Amino acid sequence: MISTSQASCKIWVDGVGCYLVCFGDDVQIGNARPDVQKGSHIAIVSDLASQQAAINFRDESYWMQSIQQTSIDGVKVSGVTNLCHGQLLTMGEDVQLRFLIPSSLSQSAVLQLESPHRFANGVDGVILFRKTCLLGDGTQKHITCRDWSADVVLFTRGDYLFCKTMQGEISVDGETFGREIQVMSKKHLQGNDWSMSIETEEIN
Repeated sequence: MISTSQASCKIWVDGVGCYLVCFGDDVQIGNARPDVQKGSHIAIVSDLASQQAAINFRDESYWMQSIQQTSIDGVKVSGVTNLCHGQLLTMGEDVQLRFLIPSSLSQSAVLQLESPHRFANGVDGVILFRKTCLLGDGTQKHITCRDWSADVVLFTRGDYLFCKTMQGEISVDGETFGREIQVMSKKHLQGNDWSMSIETEEIN
C-alpha cells in the first residue's frame, strides 16, 4: 500500500512519461548531488545549490522560500513569496520552472521545466500532491494523456492512495477489479486504453 505519510512516489505512465509525486507540505529544490536530502527533494541536473529554494503549502496556498538566487516572472525575490498559477520560477542564472495549478477541482500543483535542463532520476515532471491528481486528455489535468478516452483520478482516503477510472474497470497485474482500487507499490495498473505503475522509493 502507498501511504501519503511517505515523502514521495514515482508514477510511470506508459507512453507518456515518469512523474515524481511529492506528498509533503515542504519540498526542496536544488541540484542532483547524491548527498542532499532524499524523498522531499526535487533534484535538477544543473549548477544550482543543493538547497536553492523550497516550496511550502500553508493556509491553503503555495509559498516559495528563496534560499539562493531566485526570481519569479523575471523579478528577483527574497524571503517567502506567494505562488500563483502560471508563474515562471528562475533558479540561479538559467534554470526555469513553470508553476501550474491546472484544475479548479484540485489544489495539486505541477512543476514543469521550461529551460533545457532535466530532472534527475528520469523524471519528466513533478506533482505537488494535495488530495487528488487528475490524469487524462485536456489542459486541466496534472498529467496530460492525450490518447486516453476517459479520465483517471489518484486520490487519498485516510492516509492511503487510491485510483479510480471514469470508464471501464481497472486491472492490476492482469487481475480485473472494479472502477476503484487501493494502490499498491510496484503493481501495474491498466484500464481500457491506459496503463501505469506507481512505486515508492527514496529519491535523491
